[in-house]
Amino acid sequence: MLAAALNPVGYLGGGGDDWPYLVAAECWAKNGFCLPHDHWSARWPLVAPVGGSIALFGGSRASVSLVPFLYAAAALLLVSQVAGKLFARAAAVPAAAILAFTPVFSTSILTPNVDVVELTFLLCALAAWLRAASGKGGGWAFAGGAAFALAVQSRETSLAYAAAFGLWFLLMSPEQKRATIWAVPGFVLPTILQMLIHWALSGDPLLRLRLALAHARIPSTELAAHVDRSRSPLFNPDFIAGWKPAAGIDVQWLANPVLNLLASPAICLTLLAPLLLFLALRDKPFFSRPAWRHSALLIGAATLGALLLIYGFAIDPKPRMFLPLAAASAIGTAALGASAWAAGERRFVSIVGLLVIGLGLPATLSSFNTSRAGPVAAVWVREAGDDMTVDVTGRRILALVPSVRGLPVNDPSRPLQLEFAAAGCSGAAETGRAVTRAFPLDQGESAGPSLCLFRKDRGTPVR
Repeated sequence: MLAAALNPVGYLGGGGDDWPYLVAAECWAKNGFCLPHDHWSARWPLVAPVGGSIALFGGSRASVSLVPFLYAAAALLLVSQVAGKLFARAAAVPAAAILAFTPVFSTSILTPNVDVVELTFLLCALAAWLRAASGKGGGWAFAGGAAFALAVQSRETSLAYAAAFGLWFLLMSPEQKRATIWAVPGFVLPTILQMLIHWALSGDPLLRLRLALAHARIPSTELAAHVDRSRSPLFNPDFIAGWKPAAGIDVQWLANPVLNLLASPAICLTLLAPLLLFLALRDKPFFSRPAWRHSALLIGAATLGALLLIYGFAIDPKPRMFLPLAAASAIGTAALGASAWAAGERRFVSIVGLLVIGLGLPATLSSFNTSRAGPVAAVWVREAGDDMTVDVTGRRILALVPSVRGLPVNDPSRPLQLEFAAAGCSGAAETGRAVTRAFPLDQGESAGPSLCLFRKDRGTPVR
């Protein structure tokens, strides 16, 4: 996919979630099955297949990126299918293109992340239900329920969209409601199976739920220090108000999550595009009222789920948590755009499309690219022999470089320290440390993110 080619970074490591996902996947690769010990390792629909890829192809950027890529491709195909089913075939490809070039999605295509995995199973559940609702039988509803169970087993935040689906259920015909009932056993069976496995191996059938709720106790620089982490985050105003604003907008704690989401370059254009089309074309005689109503219902349901995530689950409202809303907006934009395009309003539709896709490219291309540092670090380690150590962040970023992974962490007896510096190696040098080697990740930007090798004077404490 072009979006993946424009941002071929993949695994990032450092303080990101892909590091614990990698560790969990390596456990699956080594043992075949691993009982979860935190909310990251509990997300088996991601870590189990990545573990299988590592077991088959070895631990490399390519093998770790394969499963995320396949999930992302499946998500785009499902967005296309849902758009075509709800609206028209003309909306299918544009919907997938808009999502593909939404920066919060495009920067996740090759990176181990649960966001796209959750989205894929939610879209699979929706696509299956649409088939069931069109008279294809209860089997599709059962499959949709099973897909929704896998979405929840990817991340419990998917439960917010069960409430959102209630909007659709209320508007269904009696026949559709009867078909939808078959989704219940489809959801229950995989859920009970996982509970039985956890009960047999740990004695705790609710292990997954306990781990999910315990994530709030994990220290995070994104959450204000005054928040009492021992309390549940659910419907907790302290948590809602305590998250650091993603786009730096701090007006009022209830408004901050929504304002920062709409201001984020990673997702804002995709969220605002359907509203822009509606405001510009609503009075046109050709404007498709059914297209707008169905788009409003889809986006409204996704918005309800997003609001429940923010104000009910009290999650950190980063753009990556709202991929289902981005997918719904992409489908709505494509549906309205296809209606206007068919009526001859091609110039305006083209402008909106170029804005959404084109203005998202800088954010897609600006990802912190650590992949170029791997071969350089391997050479430095080989040449340093037993004189080198590495800090925690550097080890996680370079976790797929075996020689770096094998270095001791912050060993004071070794004179050379390998690190990453966000503002260049010279800026990270301290008293008692000299820059021995520097490798800027952005060519020619010595003051930008860099791989650094420092030589420590004896007695200098490691960082």
